[in-house]
Amino acid sequence: RTLKNDVARYFQIDEMDQEDAINYRQLNESMHEFGWKRLKFDVFRLPEYPYLFSSIIGNGIQLLTVSIVLLLLAVIGYFYPGAHYKNVYISAYFLYIPTAYINGFVSSKKLKELLGSDESEHSWVKNCVFSTFLFKIPVFIAIFINAIVTNYYHSNAGLSIKEVITVIVMTLIFTFPLNAFGSYRGRKAEIKPYPCNTKKIARKL
Repeated sequence: RTLKNDVARYFQIDEMDQEDAINYRQLNESMHEFGWKRLKFDVFRLPEYPYLFSSIIGNGIQLLTVSIVLLLLAVIGYFYPGAHYKNVYISAYFLYIPTAYINGFVSSKKLKELLGSDESEHSWVKNCVFSTFLFKIPVFIAIFINAIVTNYYHSNAGLSIKEVITVIVMTLIFTFPLNAFGSYRGRKAEIKPYPCNTKKIARKL
């Protein structure tokens, strides 16, 4: 509703004659405090934890890519998620490994956008470690706990402890180099400057 009112107000001003617009601005001196003009100096402010922020974005893009490909495979009839859940798991695993490059590239490029092109101001190696383990550590812990519970109840739905350890080791062996290569390429990528500068003092909204 607020955005709609702001847009309507701006359109109303654009449709006015020049003389009417001047009179309107004189009567509404606080008009510039509405909408985008009120936010533009704080939208692109540097986050408090830039490495964590860029790693979250990189992991999000990677998971989004895997999800889109899985949906396309389901649409073309490669598997049916309700019936062939093991095929879904296997496909997701083998899609997750190569997309580690996307994770590293996006997170490193985003970090460069946040901290600038000066390589002394940020470390792509640190970003690579963050983006690699940010999502994997909680997932590995969850998989390991699930394996312990399913083996305790002698269920066939989960993996054995040995299989879980094998999956974890293989994932790290393949994904970390791809993520590192993507992070290296990301720091070399060209970035576009933000359309608005930020003020030194954050404004309370």
